[in-house]
Amino acid sequence: MRWLIVEDALRNRKGHWFENFATFDRELRALGDEVTILADGSAEPFIIEQLHAQPVLPASIWHRMGDNAGASQRYSRVPIHAWNTYRAVKNYLRRGAQYDLIFVPTVLVHHLLGWTW
Repeated sequence: MRWLIVEDALRNRKGHWFENFATFDRELRALGDEVTILADGSAEPFIIEQLHAQPVLPASIWHRMGDNAGASQRYSRVPIHAWNTYRAVKNYLRRGAQYDLIFVPTVLVHHLLGWTW
């Protein structure tokens, strides 16, 4: 099976993202599957090298939770970022790669609730 994993928060080794995707990558490859991970366009070289990630996604908005913007400004970023991410993934897929499964693990509701409070 060919997997495409899309995660815009995968930018550096902070938080839990790197460990999560390193596990996905390692275990899926152990099953004989092919894995391609799309990461934040400014992902650190370690992430790109270790996960063979493709840094093609727009800069994540999740790391800006604490930038003192009001809730309405933070929430207005969500649809803009979603659109930009959609376009980046669409452009990536136009290159001709075929995947059996596209996995986008970010749980938006979880993030929005955490972002509010």
